[in-house]
Amino acid sequence: MQVGFIDEAMASLQQCLAIDSGYQNCRQHLARAYLIKGDVETALKLSNETLEHMFHSINDSFVSTYVRNGQRYLALFIADARLGSAGAPVIEWIRAIENPDADNSSGFARLKDWERQTSSGEKLSSVSPMFLSFRAYDELAEDAGQAVYIIWHPDGDEFRTTPQFKSVIRQLGIFKYWKSRGFPPHCKPVGDDDFECGRP
Repeated sequence: MQVGFIDEAMASLQQCLAIDSGYQNCRQHLARAYLIKGDVETALKLSNETLEHMFHSINDSFVSTYVRNGQRYLALFIADARLGSAGAPVIEWIRAIENPDADNSSGFARLKDWERQTSSGEKLSSVSPMFLSFRAYDELAEDAGQAVYIIWHPDGDEFRTTPQFKSVIRQLGIFKYWKSRGFPPHCKPVGDDDFECGRP
């Protein structure tokens, strides 16, 4: 999924669930794949099933979807749980989702202050979808290892047009992989040493 072959990932994850229908990690990643593909209804159904088992290790991918579907408090719960319930001011993330055209820099600064002051060891970079909401693309490029989880996120349309996105793809070796394997359907080479990607 991370290298952009979403349909292949979905087939593998469906096979995983056919083998073990109780494997919540496969269900959660399949939910994320459906979200990436734009099938929000199926994605939420699968995500909600994992929540019933209190399994939400990557459900931060759904925070903005829950907010937009009127489930603000569920979004707050997931955001808080993702940061270890350590008292992070995750309401700032929710506000950035609710007001995408506003200047949300003070909210992001408040979250960064919490990160510096917390003794829990929790890092905002572990919640990479948050950085899309704040358009903190430079920070995503600085920590490409965490950015790998949101490369194809539906909220990343703008990010995928930036130099920082291309930097992440190159840092992770994905561009090199594409050049040897072939590009996913939503990406294409540009000349000998560049590329463009859209929404999967």
